[in-house]
Amino acid sequence: MNDIILRFKNAIQKDRLSHLYLLSGSSAENKLKLAKEIAYEIFKSSSNKDNLKELIDSGNYPNFVYITKEGLSIKKEQIMALQKEFSKTSLVSGKRVYVIEYAETMSVSAANSLLKFLEEPKGDETIGILLTEDLSSMLPTILSRAQIVRIVDLSKEEIVNQLRKHDIDLKNAKFLTEYTKDINKAIELIHDSNYINAIELYDEIVLKLALNKQSFLEITNKLVMHYSDDKEWLTFVLTLVSSTLLDVMHLYMNLNVYFDFMKDELLAIVNRLTIEKVQKMIEATHTLIENLRLPINVNLNLTAYAIILEEITRDGRS
Repeated sequence: MNDIILRFKNAIQKDRLSHLYLLSGSSAENKLKLAKEIAYEIFKSSSNKDNLKELIDSGNYPNFVYITKEGLSIKKEQIMALQKEFSKTSLVSGKRVYVIEYAETMSVSAANSLLKFLEEPKGDETIGILLTEDLSSMLPTILSRAQIVRIVDLSKEEIVNQLRKHDIDLKNAKFLTEYTKDINKAIELIHDSNYINAIELYDEIVLKLALNKQSFLEITNKLVMHYSDDKEWLTFVLTLVSSTLLDVMHLYMNLNVYFDFMKDELLAIVNRLTIEKVQKMIEATHTLIENLRLPINVNLNLTAYAIILEEITRDGRS
């Protein structure tokens, strides 16, 4: 993403910034990080604060407003609050930047309020950065007013190669690509207790699948203990499980596998479970991952998931 930052630096130097940008592609995490870096580049020419980056990250810089969805969508009231905030005279001179994450989830009334806000004369001082997970879901009237910036990430293989150069073993390098595409963050995570616990719990699930060690209920109880209030790490564990089961499917079809460093475990699962059972487990895992995006009772949903997996894997290949 360095090329995108360079592009913005040039626009800032030449005073050619647009009023509205739309960032698409990459992960939500990477887009938000990029948006804050762009805001930093915009602000630093008029700010002498040594902790400018920290103020932006924490949402405590007066000229920076960050909006994300409340529940499943961005509401009209949030956009109205943005308008009200930017109608006031700022205590800090210079440009003002607002970032709207998950912009595609704006309600119709919110989108219309944003359009009205965009049409109001504000000179060259206000810059909007919209982040979207689905470009096709954005209103054409908003798209027509924005400069679209498409973010192209490194491939998983390229990220793995970069991590290996930092002495991270192949297993962790590939697992980390399932959590983040940010190389620096991945390097930091290798010593994070949440990551270490997640991998240990994942390994227990693999042992259950391959060798029928302990029960899924025992494992999910541990998941609840560690991650009942942290859906992000729980989703990571389930994503690893899903990728592992997909590799098992690939073995059945004589295709290449991504987790090639654990070929023995994958073959053991093939020997224990039919392709039909593996497919059902993938579906159950995907359903739970989707449900975790909603305000659910994590404990109950994990228990139900464990019961489903126990039922599917009972009696092995029969």
